[in-house]
Amino acid sequence: MGMSQMGRRLLPLDGGERDAFGRWGRRYLCYIGRPGVRSEIKRGYRQRERHQAKQEIRERRYESE
Repeated sequence: MGMSQMGRRLLPLDGGERDAFGRWGRRYLCYIGRPGVRSEIKRGYRQRERHQAKQEIRERRYESE
């Protein structure tokens, strides 16, 4: 089950992540219109999301032991 299905999302760390995920940023900011910029920002966000989910799983595993 993915993080989006569990209902938890991380808050964006910087303005680039807000711009990449928000409708306003995608429409009106020219640097996101370049190829690969938005996908690079999203890739970093998803990587951080997976890393934090793995840490939570490890913490829960150690608590149950």
